[in-house]
Order: sequence, then C-alpha cells, then structure tokens
Amino acid sequence: MTFPFPTMGIVDDVNLTYLGHTVDNVDRTVYTFSSLSLGAAAVDRLIVLGVGNTAGWNITSITIGGVSTSEVATIDIEATSGNIWFHQAVVPTGTTGDIVVTFSGASERCGLQWWRLTGANTTATATASDSTGASGVYSTTINCESGGAILGLIQSWEDPGSGRTHTWSGITEETGSDEVIDSGNAHSAASDSFTSTQTGLAISATVSGAINKGGLLLAAYGPT
Repeated sequence: MTFPFPTMGIVDDVNLTYLGHTVDNVDRTVYTFSSLSLGAAAVDRLIVLGVGNTAGWNITSITIGGVSTSEVATIDIEATSGNIWFHQAVVPTGTTGDIVVTFSGASERCGLQWWRLTGANTTATATASDSTGASGVYSTTINCESGGAILGLIQSWEDPGSGRTHTWSGITEETGSDEVIDSGNAHSAASDSFTSTQTGLAISATVSGAINKGGLLLAAYGPT
C-alpha cells in the first residue's frame, strides 16, 4: 500500500509578475488610471503599487479595482518636492481595473509601477529606503525569506532637467519601467524572486546625470 505525501506544512514560493507602469503629468488632486492590467484573477492576488508624485501632498486614498489599499512604506523626500510610496490590496476578481489615487492637494504629476503577487504573505516581511543619494547612487540593504520576493521603486528629481535613467544592482530592472514623468522627474522599478534566504542583500539604483533629490524604496514579501 502506498500513501500520498502529506501537504500540511508545505510552503509554495511567492509568484511575482510585473504588470506595468504609467504616468499622468497633469496637476490633479485625483488621478484616475483606467482599465489597467491586474493579471489573472486569484483569491489571494495581492497587487502592490508603487506611487510617486512631485509635490509635497500626502495620499488620502487609493483604490485598485474598487478595493481600498493600505500603505506598506513611504519616503518623504522633501516637504515641497514629493514622496514615493508602496501601497497594496488583495484584489481577487477582474483582470483589469481602475487605479484611483487621491492626494490631499493638487499634486504635480503622478507615476505608478505595479506588480501581481500570489502565494505571498500580505504583510511585508521587511522594508528599506534611502533618500540621501550620494553622487546619484541610492543604496540600502534588505532581508528576504526563502521563496520570497523583493520589489524596488526609485524616483529622482532634477530642476531644471530633461529626465534621466536608472541602473539597478541587486535586483533586476523591470523592462520598460525606466520612464520620464515630466521634464525634471523620472521613475523606475525592479524586482526579483529568491529561492534561498537573503540577509543584508545590497540593492542600489544609480541615476544618470546630476540630480537634486530622490528616493529608493524596497519591500520584501515572504511566502504564506
């Protein structure tokens, strides 16, 4: 007689998919990005959203496909010069949806980067950030559980400027995510999954050309 292997205690890896990026370079209090891809529906589908603006207003609410998000991490770059955030929501249904970002005042531009995760704990296991950017290099370290994933977001400011590019190290840049938000602002995203535990993993993003300020934000998710 044979017996099946027990399934209790088995942990699957986080399944990570980068879904896209977009910008709106008009000054608004409410930004509505319509019919964006959310990937395949799943009961545990976690959408993680990276948001950047170029004014000092705070986020008052975000919805993804009608579902309210919660804040994962943020950097306040400077009172009048913008912030970047990670927000998340479990959005189990629909393959597309509107993402609506509401600020506390008329923001100067808004940029989004977003991912789909399944098999992930809905609480980030670690976050990290750097807003010093010595010589245009933003860097920090972060831990990640075995089978987990790390997401990265950078936004950089230059005034006046013509937009820049960003080169990542430690995690892989998302194809096409290096994008100009307006003439003086740009953002980029990166991520990777890890089959083994990462302790103090060094991650950096180097900005091409001179910059005034910016920020690097990281979030790590472990498997359920």
